[in-house]
Amino acid sequence: FFTDSLNERAFRVVAIPNDTSGIASVSNAISIPINFVYWVPNAFSPNGDGINDIFEVHTIAGATVIMHIYNRWGELVYSSAGENLVGLDAGSSPALRGLSPSGWDGTFEGKPAPAGIYLYKIEIDSPSSGNYYTSGTVELIK
Repeated sequence: FFTDSLNERAFRVVAIPNDTSGIASVSNAISIPINFVYWVPNAFSPNGDGINDIFEVHTIAGATVIMHIYNRWGELVYSSAGENLVGLDAGSSPALRGLSPSGWDGTFEGKPAPAGIYLYKIEIDSPSSGNYYTSGTVELIK
């Protein structure tokens, strides 16, 4: 590809002949819009093994995420302050490179929260794509 941005990628196809004529063919530019992408896991296991220990939103770089997590009684157990959480790794793309992780570590008032289902409400603000709102459940596994 020859251009890379948060909103689109542009490509040209070049056909090189197998013979010695040296005549090549170049296509017109093809622009492919990049839709805003986010991913929220449905479970995590904060057991200290380094695998899925943090509940975090995965999104493109530059997006601001506000996340609230509630227990089954509707009590707020975690709230982010609009930090960028985790970026989706898109290889060498500078526009989509990953961010530093942060998110809910499965604690409430300094103690491990009990295993179970928790409700999340998430607001994602992407400078290039606008605001997105989502809610759902996540299972904290012990």
